[in-house]
Amino acid sequence: MTRYLLFAFSIVIIASNVLIAQEEKKAHPQASVETAITHAITILEAKKYKELLDQYVPPADLAKMKEAGAYELVVKKFGEGEKSGKLLNALKAAQTVKPEYNEDKTSVVFNFTKEVDGEQVEQRPVRFTKIGKLWYIGN
Repeated sequence: MTRYLLFAFSIVIIASNVLIAQEEKKAHPQASVETAITHAITILEAKKYKELLDQYVPPADLAKMKEAGAYELVVKKFGEGEKSGKLLNALKAAQTVKPEYNEDKTSVVFNFTKEVDGEQVEQRPVRFTKIGKLWYIGN
């Protein structure tokens, strides 16, 4: 009986370790620029502006906003104004162009143009900065 209990206990331990390992392998959405862009687009399309700012504004900038008491106003204005739509369009456009990384791969710029009255016009680039292991929007 004791042998069966030890065997069953061993199986439970092994299974839980496998599940933990699988959980750890799931990449954070900001672990790569490509997944960060896709994730940010999803958040913007859902109009979850507070979530977007919490996750994609660099931590130091987010802390400054909160310390200054401007955070709620920034969230409100971001959602009500043109910025959210412009960022959404820029992120979608960024998915179609080649990223330009700096030498140490801690910063990336997506440069692109749009057509206006039949002419190609440069649009404001989308920038991402890597802080630790995660990518943040640098615009």
